[in-house]
Amino acid sequence: MSKELTGSIAARMTSPHDLAVTIVRLAADSLSFESPEPFSPRTRVRLEVRLGADRAPTQMDVEILSSEDADGACLCDGKIVDIAPEVRRKIVTFVDDLVREEYLKEFPAGTEVFKEGENSRHIYYIAVGQFVVDVGGEKVAEVTEEDQFLGEISFLLGTPRSATVTAMTDSLLMAIPAEVFQKTLAENPRFGVELARLLAKRLTQTTQNYAQKLHHI
Repeated sequence: MSKELTGSIAARMTSPHDLAVTIVRLAADSLSFESPEPFSPRTRVRLEVRLGADRAPTQMDVEILSSEDADGACLCDGKIVDIAPEVRRKIVTFVDDLVREEYLKEFPAGTEVFKEGENSRHIYYIAVGQFVVDVGGEKVAEVTEEDQFLGEISFLLGTPRSATVTAMTDSLLMAIPAEVFQKTLAENPRFGVELARLLAKRLTQTTQNYAQKLHHI
């Protein structure tokens, strides 16, 4: 689940044209902006925007998904591509500062996110980072931003943590309380679909790992 900010953020397009644009929606992996001219789907543009307290220029490459007329301007939706970890971190931090600061938590490399057997009422959205999953002291998986969530099994079943998760890199997580996530699911059913897909993927990986271990016995 990705937080997003809506409003008006001045930005500059530096490629393929030099244009002043306005970002009207910003999330960790997507955005929408108003432009004086339209762009065809799959066009790649580069935007420069100043985020955070330091106001340092941040550049991001965006692949256009759609473009339509809106009150005399063109509203473009796009996904942020080839994003560097430090840029993603800056976007997430900027959005979260303005939306709900208390959910965002940093985990330096080597820090445990949670321990096997613990009780918790949080699910974690992976904003930035890589993690190792251990069960009974044995490594069973590695998890990245592509996996989206951590702690979803015990969260959904209401059981103690089934594994220990440790940050492999300096990482950024959104620790979302159960009641907040449940409210979000009610308002945005697509998140439930994504979570179901994630669980299916994890189950397939676990089954494959188990089969490989049996093969080597």
